[in-house]
Amino acid sequence: MSVLAYIPLHYGKEYLETTIKSIEDHVDRILIIYTCSPSYGHLSQEGCPETEEELQELAFDTSEKIQWFRINCRGSERINRENQHREIAFRYVRDSDDLILTADSDEVWDPRSLGETLEDARKTDSRYIGINGFVNFWRDFDHIVNDSFRPIRVHNLRSRNRNSAEVKGTIYHFGYAQRREIMEYKFKVHGHKNEIFSNYLGQKFYAWSGIGCGVTHLHPASQDVWIEAERYDKEQLPEILKDHPNFDKSLI
Repeated sequence: MSVLAYIPLHYGKEYLETTIKSIEDHVDRILIIYTCSPSYGHLSQEGCPETEEELQELAFDTSEKIQWFRINCRGSERINRENQHREIAFRYVRDSDDLILTADSDEVWDPRSLGETLEDARKTDSRYIGINGFVNFWRDFDHIVNDSFRPIRVHNLRSRNRNSAEVKGTIYHFGYAQRREIMEYKFKVHGHKNEIFSNYLGQKFYAWSGIGCGVTHLHPASQDVWIEAERYDKEQLPEILKDHPNFDKSLI
């Protein structure tokens, strides 16, 4: 089985190394599709707090399987939709590739179970395969918030069935356990910016100080999920996350 992995990237230094390490042993190539401007349809006048050079250096220092591609950062060539960014990876598919694995820079796959997830995906007759098993961290490694979303993270290139399916897998999502500088930038360029509740960071994200603090309904655009944070036993995490600088931090 040949697996092509790709990481759509604009910023993400905080977890990028760990993301790469989590998939490296299970894939043949890791494409990083980089754009220096946001690909969600919104721009920030302040510019991205992370440079291509520092992201690129980190990636190549982490794995010999990295292939780096820089895309449309200027003028009419700039990407305006997240799907456009993701779809570019398909330009680099080889005839020998069986699966495409997506790894966002704030998503760390559990390397202990990824092999089984990929094998299940290979056996599933569907082009689009969602993952049942996202763990959404909230503010640090000690708290999580729950939903039932099953984002597509694997494409079975051998299937012609366009109906989506799902397999079990574990992805640790750290989009809401990142440093303040990145959170501030993220919400200025967010793809769902027009749907985000007013003053979400001030009234929800930063206002939350712990379980029982009275701040609930923590999702930035829905009242139906992430109602309250729950305690999480971080000792069950894989070793690559126990070594992360944020592991022992409280309220990142």
